Amino acid sequence: DTWSVMDEHYHQISGGRGKMFRRLSSAELDAQLRAPKAFIEEANSFLDKRYGGVEAYLDSIGFDRAWRERLRETMVVKVQ
Repeated sequence: DTWSVMDEHYHQISGGRGKMFRRLSSAELDAQLRAPKAFIEEANSFLDKRYGGVEAYLDSIGFDRAWRERLRETMVVKVQ
């Protein structure tokens, strides 16, 4: 599931601590990159019920597909 993938990715990047994370302590890194699974599920449920999903919500606030792709290109770390 998505949570497992996110959690695995977190462990990969926090262990190696890329440049972006060198100034953060372990506690700060946890606070920045983790959210309780229940919170993620509740937020997704709310967005599904109210807007029809995360992407529909983002579209409704003007953060369309093109903006999301730009964010992905900037923020996603490719793990090899």
